[in-house]
Amino acid sequence: TMLDQDNVIDVSVEPRQIPPMQGWQWIVSAFQLFKQSPTAWLGITGVFILAMIGMSLLPILGGLLSTLLGPVFLGGLMFAAQKQARGETPLLIDLFAGFQQRFAELLKVGVLYMFGTMLVVLVMAAILAGAAYLGLLTIDKSVDTFAQMGAIWPMMILILAAFSVVYSAYFYAPTLVMLQGLKAGEAMKLS
Repeated sequence: TMLDQDNVIDVSVEPRQIPPMQGWQWIVSAFQLFKQSPTAWLGITGVFILAMIGMSLLPILGGLLSTLLGPVFLGGLMFAAQKQARGETPLLIDLFAGFQQRFAELLKVGVLYMFGTMLVVLVMAAILAGAAYLGLLTIDKSVDTFAQMGAIWPMMILILAAFSVVYSAYFYAPTLVMLQGLKAGEAMKLS
């Protein structure tokens, strides 16, 4: 049976409130898609995982490359899922659809994610340096590490929250760029 596309891939652009059980329905519908073409999905996700791990293992540029190209590959995954929801068969080549369609915008998602992460890391370094300057954090081996962490844990929670905001902005952005044709910045705002 043909699956209703909205049950599998929510392509609405505007954020909306939905019942909590809708999340479970999406998982069930996605598993139904998988059951229709398990070999294709195992191949697509296997190549995706191997590509991401392979890029990450490259010396010097690996992390940069996987961060920048991750959204491009995710766009391909979403393309394959949408294709199957329309009744077509997903193919391994669909994983690379982001390189042919919307490449620049998907790459921009990676760039924005990278800069957002770098900004949080810089803020974290500044906070830790400030804490060390104020004496809240020391390199002295005689001071208990857990006591030091107790003094800066509120700052660490703020840093975790900042990383959560950056990741949340990234989470749905490749899908919105690939399937809705949004610009990278707009997709990250809506994500």
